[in-house]
Amino acid sequence: MSTPILAAPKRLSDEKFMDAIDKLKPNVFPAVVAGKVDTGTITATCFNLINADGQRLAALTTNDNGCPGLVFFHPGSDGARLEVMLEAAGPVVKFNDAKGRQRLRVHIGPGDTPAVFLTGATGLPRISLMVDRDHPRVILFPRGARHRSVVAGVPFPKIPEPRAWARAMRAARSNKRAAFETAALDAGFLTPELLKLWNFARRRLRHRPVSRARKVVA
Repeated sequence: MSTPILAAPKRLSDEKFMDAIDKLKPNVFPAVVAGKVDTGTITATCFNLINADGQRLAALTTNDNGCPGLVFFHPGSDGARLEVMLEAAGPVVKFNDAKGRQRLRVHIGPGDTPAVFLTGATGLPRISLMVDRDHPRVILFPRGARHRSVVAGVPFPKIPEPRAWARAMRAARSNKRAAFETAALDAGFLTPELLKLWNFARRRLRHRPVSRARKVVA
């Protein structure tokens, strides 16, 4: 008995392939397929992964700022539980509760600063862990506050120098910006706070605030 010869699968043209997509259920491709089908590559604005019941499980899409990401859902829920995004400052991973509120965030921030944020039930941060210019930081936020209350150096390789702020003020008095920032970090301050701190110190010393890019001649 001879073996039957199987016909090769028919390759659809781009036009017929797009027509086939248009005839599928709306929840298969809810986003507009924008672009083309070229040598097996599909260009689109969003891809949804659904289960046998048509419930969305994941989406490969972009956020409002145009940053790409992969979002995961529990079946039947529109609230994302896990988000993996590539934002302008760096990669971000967000863990959300059942109501879609962010409760844990891991990211690489400006200056390639790694950080972990844990938030309360209101979505506001309560504690943060980061490495700021090789200085390990544990940051505590009071309930309902958006700004930090305490910066604890845990674990510091050594106890912070008790006279670090005095060194910072001496550097500010001598208009030595780099030395001031180093001493301020040793005193427990954070990189985003250094510019305002520098201007504050210079004002206290009755000097005009100086920006990083500006050179001051004594």
